[in-house]
Amino acid sequence: NAYLHTDDVPDISLQVIKRISDKHWYDALVEEHKIPFNSTIGPLVRFKLLLSDDPKQPSELIIFCQHTICDGTALANCIRDLLKHYADPTLPSTSVVPPRTLEDILPQGRGFSSLLKRAAMGVMNQKWRENPFIFSHRDFLDIHRAYWQEKVYRFVLLELSRQETSALNQKCRENGVTIN
Repeated sequence: NAYLHTDDVPDISLQVIKRISDKHWYDALVEEHKIPFNSTIGPLVRFKLLLSDDPKQPSELIIFCQHTICDGTALANCIRDLLKHYADPTLPSTSVVPPRTLEDILPQGRGFSSLLKRAAMGVMNQKWRENPFIFSHRDFLDIHRAYWQEKVYRFVLLELSRQETSALNQKCRENGVTIN
C-alpha cells in the first residue's frame, strides 16, 4: 500500500524574491524544476513569489509540486482556492485530512469496475510484498541527475480564448485524451 501522511513534515516555505523582468518567472520556473524534492523528508511543494516593487506591475506566484501529491488539476484547484482567499480573507477555510491508504480512496461499490480496480490493487500489493522495492532519496537524486544530463527542459506558452479552450477540451474528450 502507498501511505500518505502529514506527520513531522516540515512547514511549507514561501521564498520571496524581487521580480526583475516580465520573463523572470520563466527563468525561476526552469531553475525550480532543476531542484529535486526530498521525498523522504518533504514538503513536496514549494512556493516562490516574484514580488514587483512597482504596484503597476504584476507579481507572480510559482507553486511547484512533486507529482506524488499533486497533478495539474489539483494544482489548478489549489491556485483557485488561494486566489479566492486572497481576494476575500474572510472566507472560511477547512483542513482536508488525507486518506491513509490508496484503498481509502478507491470506490467501495459492487460494480464490475470497482471489483476490477480492487482486484488489480490486490495483485499489485501481493507482487510488491513478494519482491518489495523502495526508492530511496539517493535513487530519486540519481534519476533526477540522469534526466538533467540527457534532457533540456522547454515549454511552450499558449493563451487560448474561452472558445478555443472549450473546443480543445471537447476534442480531447472525443479522443479519450486527458489534459491538465
